[in-house]
Amino acid sequence: MIVRKIREEELRRAEEVFHLSFEFPMQDERTNEEMKRDILGTPCGRFERQYMERWAAFEDDDQTMISVITATPFPVYFDGQTVAMRGIGGVSTLPAYRRRGAVRACFAAALREMREEGTLFSYLYPFSTAYYAQFGYGMGCEQMNTWIPVADHLPFPEVKGNAYLLEKGEHVAAYRAVYEAFASRYNMMVAREEMDYERLRRVRPEKECRYTYVWKNDEGAPKGAVTFQKKDRVIECEEFFFADVQGFCGLLNLAHAFRSYADRIMISLPLDRAITPLVPEWKAEGVRREREFRGMVRVIDVCKALEVARYRGSGEAVIAVEDPVLTENTGRYHLVYRDGGAVQIARTEKEPALALSVGDFSRLIVGTGTLEELAFAGRIPAETAESEDLRGIFYSKPHFIANFF
Repeated sequence: MIVRKIREEELRRAEEVFHLSFEFPMQDERTNEEMKRDILGTPCGRFERQYMERWAAFEDDDQTMISVITATPFPVYFDGQTVAMRGIGGVSTLPAYRRRGAVRACFAAALREMREEGTLFSYLYPFSTAYYAQFGYGMGCEQMNTWIPVADHLPFPEVKGNAYLLEKGEHVAAYRAVYEAFASRYNMMVAREEMDYERLRRVRPEKECRYTYVWKNDEGAPKGAVTFQKKDRVIECEEFFFADVQGFCGLLNLAHAFRSYADRIMISLPLDRAITPLVPEWKAEGVRREREFRGMVRVIDVCKALEVARYRGSGEAVIAVEDPVLTENTGRYHLVYRDGGAVQIARTEKEPALALSVGDFSRLIVGTGTLEELAFAGRIPAETAESEDLRGIFYSKPHFIANFF
């Protein structure tokens, strides 16, 4: 088996392998050269601009493609900083070649390059969490999906402002301003760049029936941003961001405008966005909340993650990490932190206060899990979860992710 990045002449075949693997009809009839020409001529968005970021496994002839994964670079927020991440998608193997280790080999090659280039995290949306745990991924962000009634009366009449539909490239800067105000406090939110807004500049709501609005207050400040489609009698929001409470209320007032054909609006929010007091009716038919996992996360470089992370107060501990794929992560780390930042990280042979798989370490350092839950599951001793030094390292942090890949 040969594993490498695809070549430009293999672009269409990589797409075909994905569709054949999942039995999705491939509607794109362009030749490989036509696909490449269109992407290079008028790239639109991150995926088209980074279309060669795919690893594939081949038979020994180096021509028969049997498996492929995509690993697209994204900058993300982590503990108040912007760091490199690669989002995994399109993981596929032709049915006749499954259970031969092709995906494992692609992951090993992709993760190796991530480490060499300085990428700190990888993220993916799994079909099976147990399957991707073997590659070192731990449970990632969670979100609260909420169905809110579209009331017969204006929810917040005191909130003044206007909503603006994005079309013909208008209001994109305002949308971006709202997104950045919302996203920057959450670990794993993409720090979107100019290329990430190219598609918004080309939206055709009259054709796509997919609508993007910015809500501005009566002083003209952008406060809310939403993208949605209507399904049955529900406004299903793909994105729902707000800079403050005024922005949230403004977006609900916008939803009120669609009450003639919608009963509820469905939004997905971080766990710490406490909107309960803002919603006047929780007993209407179909109104509910559901907590949901949204993907899995993996640390690529344990030492670097410890250097970048923010801590609570001051302390020190020895932490052992086991990583069967990126074996250089395996070891014991003596961490000393002062006033919220690392001042010393060194390899050591001392006995660890805590031993973790790289998946559990990833979950803890990002802040999507806690020591208490690992202790409850019997994966660490109960007394370990009570260590003040460890609780200053691993604690629940604001987290969310809104990009798919």
